[in-house]
Order: sequence, then C-alpha cells, then structure tokens
Amino acid sequence: MITQIRDRFTRVQEQLRAFQHGLREAFDSARQQHGQDRLAGIQQSLNAMQPDWEIPRPVADGVRAWAFSAALWRPFRKWCMRLSLAGWILVLVLISDIPSDESPPEPLSVEKVVKAASWLENKSAIIWDHPGIALHLLQSVTMRWIFIVLVVYWLFRGLPNAQVRRPLEPPRWTHPLQRVINSLAWAATLERRFRATAVLASAANRCGIAYRRQNNPWESSPAAMMERHLLSAEHFILTAWKRWPTLKERAVKHRRHALQEHAGLVAAALRKEALRLDGPECDEALKRLAEMLITIAERYSDGHLGALLPKNDLEGLTPVRHREGWQLTLMVSGIVAVTAGAAAAGLPDGAATVAGPALAGLVMWRVNKRHGGRETGDAFDLFRPR
Repeated sequence: MITQIRDRFTRVQEQLRAFQHGLREAFDSARQQHGQDRLAGIQQSLNAMQPDWEIPRPVADGVRAWAFSAALWRPFRKWCMRLSLAGWILVLVLISDIPSDESPPEPLSVEKVVKAASWLENKSAIIWDHPGIALHLLQSVTMRWIFIVLVVYWLFRGLPNAQVRRPLEPPRWTHPLQRVINSLAWAATLERRFRATAVLASAANRCGIAYRRQNNPWESSPAAMMERHLLSAEHFILTAWKRWPTLKERAVKHRRHALQEHAGLVAAALRKEALRLDGPECDEALKRLAEMLITIAERYSDGHLGALLPKNDLEGLTPVRHREGWQLTLMVSGIVAVTAGAAAAGLPDGAATVAGPALAGLVMWRVNKRHGGRETGDAFDLFRPR
C-alpha cells in the first residue's frame, strides 16, 4: 500500500515537472522570438540604407539578452509599481477625512479665491512670525527625507552582479526561493546592462525608417523623427560607465573622469552629425548616424567604454556635459519644496506623509524625463554610488 502511494506520488511529481519544463520552454522561446523580431526589424532598416549591412554579433547578442531579460523583469517591476501606487492611494484615502453627506460641489467664486489667498497668507505669516515652527517644519522634512534618500540609496545601489555563464540562461541555484530571487536579480542586472545596446540599436533602426520615409510629404522631417531617439541615445551614452558593475563602484577617480569625458565627446560627435539632418546631405547624415550608433552599441556591448568611437571622429570637439549635479540639485529642491508644501498645507494627520513622497516621485519622473531618461528607474541612477 505504501509502495503504491509512493509510486503514484512520484508519477504526479514527474508530470508536474514535465509540465513546468514545457511551460518554461514555451515562455523562453517566446522571449527569444521577441528578440529575433526586433533584430529582424533593425536589419531591414539597415539594409534599406546599405545592402548587405550585417548587424555585428555583440549588438545582436546584446539585443537578444535585453529582450530576454526585459520580458521577465519589466512585468514584475511594473506590477510592483502599480501595487505601490495602489497602496499609497489606499493609505491616503484611509487617513483622510471623508465627508459622510453627499453635497453637490459649489461653483468657483471670487469669495473662494479670496478665502484661499487669505489662508495662504495666514500660513505664511505664522511661519515667518514664529521661527520655531518653521525650524521644526524644516527639521522634520529634512530628517524624513534623509531617511527616504538613505532607503532609496540602499534599494537602488545596484543589484547582485550575477555572472552570465550561458548566453541566455541564468545560473543554476538549488533552493526554490533562492532560485526565484536570484533569477530576478540576474534578469534585472542583464536588462540594465544591455538596455543601452537596445536603445542605440533602436536609434539606428529609426535612422533607417527616417531614410525610407523622408520623401513622404505626410511624414515629419528626419530631424524631428530622430530628435527623441537621439536624446535617449545621448542619455545612455553619458551614463554608460554606470551600467557596467565593474566600473560603477570600483572605478578610480581619474579613470571615471576619463570615461565621462570620452562619453561627452561621443555625444558631441552625434550632435555634430545630427545637425546635417536639416541640410541637403540628409541621406548621408542618416547613414553616418546609423553607422556611428551601431559602432557605439558594438563597443559598449564588448565593454570598451573608453573607445566607443575611433579617435579621428572625436578630434576638435568639445565634450558634452551631463550636468548631473544640476539635475540632482533640481530634483532634491523639488522634492523638498513639494514635501514642505504638503506639510504646510494643513492636510489631515498623516496625509502629508503619504502625499509628499507621491508628489516627490512625480518631480523625479518629470526631471528625469526632461534630461533624456526613458523610464522612472533611470532617475534613481543619481542616488547610486560613484
């Protein structure tokens, strides 16, 4: 009897393992097919500008690795952000005073505007007339955001740098929980590292699309079609040295400065070539831009961050400054301003604690988007160690 139960349990376990293996193979094949489709589109655009233009193998491997890891990591990150946002809203609703009666909203009038202005004037007068209140408010805001910045620094300082032993397959671990956590860390590391390769290849793909559509009167000009993609490519070039784990924390100061200066020269070369898009040499400019972007993506994928372009392409150029310090200052100032405003607005107890970080997140997203960042996670690069 015991032997029959054991055999039956073994067969069920083997069937579950076979089902899990088939499901994983189907999911992995779908992810790999997504990478192949992206490469096929890029190859078609490059061939439109120059026949028999093959994508370099490092670029193809980088795009495949990014597509493979992004299909696993991005949905997880997206749902985590959605749950966090839902949690913020739920807490804000629970701690806020909700009126019990359903009264119709009153129309906006001059009396309401005057009342709001007098309320702001009284709040400002209280802060200016009683420095102790202002000092206490500043102290609470400062201590709160020092804690939040420390938490953000710890969370986003860099995921474990898993070594990729196989091209598109994570390392093996034994415990199921360890396998899940380390697989997510491996996928996040791979997605972050090769995101720049995918963005540069996408910009080269956009060059081919602009090359094919430039004679269409209903389409935008090539310069307008390339503007956003070149801005994103420039952002990833200027921050390329932070995306390789061997350089992010261990690079000595003079080496880091050399990499930053070289990245600025590469960005200046792209800007110089992009200026030709508004002239009669638009076709040659698009071909040259695509060639430069593919070269940068290839050398970045190989880890040659100090030689993204040949030296003869960088002669006589002035490096582009990333101005990360100004960006960080603007971001921190905006965070402190919205937090202080939420604290001084007379919200219910605890509402300022919830509304302040939510508004601060919007400030971080907006500032990062204006400086070329494509995603919210790029804003946390400012808090990563140098």
